[in-house]
Amino acid sequence: MLSQEAVKEFQNIYQQKFGQNISLIEAQAKGLALLRLYRAVLKPSTNKGSIDESTGNTSTITQ
Repeated sequence: MLSQEAVKEFQNIYQQKFGQNISLIEAQAKGLALLRLYRAVLKPSTNKGSIDESTGNTSTITQ
């Protein structure tokens, strides 16, 4: 779930980039879809390394 502040920020960015106003509900749905996409794309492979979500640091796993 996105915070109300994050949804409003996404709504503003969407309006700036695409010139269209979207509802808070639509902004919530599009924001969550974008977040899921980023997580799927950036999900580290266990063979290549990992990301510490608390610090953002990466590490490489050697075999």
